Amino acid sequence: MSRMPSQTPPNPSPAKEGNQPLAKESDIAVFLRRKVSVEGVEVPIYNVAVGPRDKRTYVEVYGDVAGRKLEPQMVLELMKGEEIILDFPKRDGGTYVATLINAGEKQEKYTNPKTKKTWETNKLNLVKVGHINTQQGEHIGYRVPTPAGGYIEFYRHISSKAFPNGPAIELSARDCYALAEGGEGTEVKSELGTVKMAGTYNKEVKGETYVRASLAMRYNKELYDRLVKEQNASQAQATGEAHQETESGQSIKP
Repeated sequence: MSRMPSQTPPNPSPAKEGNQPLAKESDIAVFLRRKVSVEGVEVPIYNVAVGPRDKRTYVEVYGDVAGRKLEPQMVLELMKGEEIILDFPKRDGGTYVATLINAGEKQEKYTNPKTKKTWETNKLNLVKVGHINTQQGEHIGYRVPTPAGGYIEFYRHISSKAFPNGPAIELSARDCYALAEGGEGTEVKSELGTVKMAGTYNKEVKGETYVRASLAMRYNKELYDRLVKEQNASQAQATGEAHQETESGQSIKP
């Protein structure tokens, strides 16, 4: 992630700055607070107002992630809790695709070296989740960064071993981040059921070691009951067909 400025004053009210929101929806408004120069590149710092006027809070958003500039509308979508898929620049040229998610807010404390005055600023924690693609370009999983500096790989679609014909549960980038962040025992829910983080394991691929998530899943009760009913009916039909074939194959004594 791009380097943050060394110090930032506390979140001010945009009204005091006299500017208009660059993007707004409901009780969320994105304002341009200021711009800073980082390694010769101008980076916007956004101040986001959240909530009704009498209960409004403010969150600072750094307008650059891994060399990708964030536009006001992108910041608005992130503040709404949406995931956004973006192209990020490669160091050697070209681009790659990853998903940016809102990982909650964090407070950072600063001290003025001259006055010794301290203050806290609320900042949006943004996490870039990498995509795992096949050689044909099919998106099959995510690479979630860990606090230790590594990654945990997740498959995007989780299927049931007990019900091979059952629908797969699809994980989002945010789901995978929540599982990785929460660790073993953490669960995420979807319309189809629940996926649980059972741990991790190492996978060797062409001399490289990758850490992959070990996941367990269960369908919701309604879907589970339907699949059991369909499976029982299918097994009963198969048994009946096998019985008919046995009878038809018997020879009749003269």
